[in-house]
Amino acid sequence: MQQQSMQQAPDPQAQSRRLHKKLVPANIVILILALTAVVSLLAGSMLSVSVRINGDFVSQVMEQAMAGSSGGQSPSQGEGETGGSDGSADSGSGQTESTDQNEQMVEMMQYVFSDVDYTLHVRVNPVEMFLAGVAADNQAVRDYLTELLSEARTSLEGLIKQIMPAFLSVVVATAVENVDVDQLENVSTEEIGQVVTLLSENQTEEAKAQFPALAQKFASEQLGKELTSDQLTQASDIFNTIVDNGTKDGEFSFYSVITTMSGGSGEGSSQNPLDTIFSAADNLDDNTVSTVKLVFVAVTAAGVGLAAFCWFMLALLSFIHIFAKNKKVAMWYVKLFGFLPCMLFFVAPTLALAIVPGMVGGSNPAMAMISSLGASFVGTVLLSGACYILLWLVSIFWCFPIKRKIRKLKKTGAI
Repeated sequence: MQQQSMQQAPDPQAQSRRLHKKLVPANIVILILALTAVVSLLAGSMLSVSVRINGDFVSQVMEQAMAGSSGGQSPSQGEGETGGSDGSADSGSGQTESTDQNEQMVEMMQYVFSDVDYTLHVRVNPVEMFLAGVAADNQAVRDYLTELLSEARTSLEGLIKQIMPAFLSVVVATAVENVDVDQLENVSTEEIGQVVTLLSENQTEEAKAQFPALAQKFASEQLGKELTSDQLTQASDIFNTIVDNGTKDGEFSFYSVITTMSGGSGEGSSQNPLDTIFSAADNLDDNTVSTVKLVFVAVTAAGVGLAAFCWFMLALLSFIHIFAKNKKVAMWYVKLFGFLPCMLFFVAPTLALAIVPGMVGGSNPAMAMISSLGASFVGTVLLSGACYILLWLVSIFWCFPIKRKIRKLKKTGAI
C-alpha cells in the first residue's frame, strides 16, 4: 500500500518540465513582439509630425502677424496721435488706412482658408538621421535636413492647391467694384476651380486661355456682376502673373504661387517668404552643423538605438529559450528601456503641446497660435509602445504565474 502511494506521488522533475513547456507559446509571442518592435524602430519613421491647417489656425496666424506689423499699438493709441497740429492727423489717418487694409487682409485669408482642413506631414527616419550624424562630411547633414524640409514643402503643395479656387474667387471679386470678401461666403468656386485642375496638369497656357471666360461666368452667376473689359483685364493679368511666378523650367508649382499671394509679382519680385525656411539647411555654418550631428547621434543612439538593441536581445534570447531546457526569459532590460522612444517622441511632445501653452498663459498670442496647430506626434514609435504594453501583459498574466510555480518547486528543494 505504501509502495502504491509513493508511485502515485507527483514527480517534481516532471512538473518542472511541464511548467517550462507552458512557457514555449509565451516565448513565441515574446519573440514576435520583440521582432515587431525592432523592425518598427529601425525600418520605419521613428517620428511623424502632423500639423493640421484649418481656418481657425490661419485666423490666429494672421491676427498675430498683423499685430506684430503694427508694432503692438492699440486702436486707442492710434486715435490719440491724430490730434496734434504738426501733421500728426495725417499720420493717424495713415495708420487707420493701414489698419483697414490689415483687417481686409485678415478677412480675405479667413475666407480663403475657411473650408480648408489639411494636414502637413514631416517624417523622421532614425537610421537616416544616425547615418547623417556619423558621416564625416558635413554636407550629409545639410542633405538630410533638406530632404526633411522638401517633404514639408511637397505637403504644402497640396495645401496651396486646395485653397487656390477660393483665392482666385477673391482675385475676381477685388476686380469688381463694391464687392467685399464677406459677400463670397456662400459662393461656389467649382467653375473657376477648373483652371486649378489645368494648372495641376501643367497646362498653364490652356489655363490662361480659359480663365477670362470662367472669371466672367463666376462674376455673373455667383456675384451677380458683369465684368467690364478693364476689370476682366485686371483679373486676368493677376492670374497670368500667378501662373508665371508658379512656373519654373516649364513646370508649374503651387508652392511658388505663395510669392504672388504674399505680395510679390513679376520679374525681380520679392522672394517666396518660405524659401528662407526651406533653404535654411544650406545656410548652416560648420559649427552649427557639428552641433546638429551630435544631436542626431545622441537622439538616435539614446532615444532609439538603446531600445532597439534591448528588443533585439529579447528576440534572440526568447528564440534560444524556446529550444533550451530552461525556458524562462529575463525581460527587465526591455521593461526599463523599451518605452523610451515612445516616451521621447510621442508622450513628451504631446503633453508639452497640451500643457505648456496653458502654463505660459492664454494671453500669450504665440502660445495660443502653437496650441491651435493641432500637431500630433505619431510614427512607428507607437507600434513599439504597443509592443511594450503587450509585453507587460504577457509577463504579468502569462509568464509570471508559471515562473512563480517553478520558483516554488525550487524553494522546496524538489528540483
